[in-house]
Amino acid sequence: MLHQMVRSAVHVILPNGPKERTIFRGLAKGIPANIDFKWDTAFYFGLHEPVLHQHYRRLLKPGMQSFDIGAYRGWDALSIARLTGSQVVTFDLEPRSIEIVKSFVSASGLPIIAKQAMFGNGGATIDEMSKEYFYPDFIKMDIEGAEAAVLRDAPETLKRGPALIIEVHSEDLERDYLDTLHHKGYRAFIVNPERHLFSEHVDTPITDGLVCKRIKELL
Repeated sequence: MLHQMVRSAVHVILPNGPKERTIFRGLAKGIPANIDFKWDTAFYFGLHEPVLHQHYRRLLKPGMQSFDIGAYRGWDALSIARLTGSQVVTFDLEPRSIEIVKSFVSASGLPIIAKQAMFGNGGATIDEMSKEYFYPDFIKMDIEGAEAAVLRDAPETLKRGPALIIEVHSEDLERDYLDTLHHKGYRAFIVNPERHLFSEHVDTPITDGLVCKRIKELL
C-alpha cells in the first residue's frame, strides 16, 4: 500500500504528458527521448531492470548490430543503440507499440528501425529477419513465453554466436530455454529480478532473465 501511495505521489509531482526530455540516468543517459512520466518514469531515472545493466554494458560493444524482439515502448532499443552506436531493429506484434516506439526514439538520432512482426506460431523467424536486415551480434528477447520455440527456429543466426538476453516467465520455460541453448552451444547465466519503487507493471510477476554467450567464447 505504501509503495503504491509513494508511486502515486511521485506521478502527481512529475509533469504530465509526453515531451522531449534528456534521459537522466541509466544505459541511455544523455539521450533525448519522448518521455511520458505516466509510463517512462523508471526508464528516465535509470531504474528499468537495473540488475541487467552490467550485462548490457559487458555484452554490447561499439559497432555491434542488434535485434530487440519485444519492443514495448522502445526502452531497450534506445539503450542498446546508445551503447553500440549501431543499428537496432526492434520488433513488436502490436501496431500501436510500433507507433509508440517510433515516437519515443524519434529525437534520439540513433539508428533504430521499428518493425511489426509476430515471432513463433508460424510467424516470422529470426533467420528470416537476419536475411532481410543483417545477422545480429546481439539479441534481446521478451515475447511472453515463446522464446524457446523462436530460438529453435533460428539455426543460421545462432550458429554465428550472437550474445543473448532473454526474459524468462516460468521455471518450466527456464528449463526449456536452458536445454535449447545448451544444444545451440550456449552457456546461460541466470539473473534474478529486482523490485524497486518505480517498477513498471508492479502487479505482474517479476521474472528472471538469461544472459547467454557461446560456450567457446567463455572458455
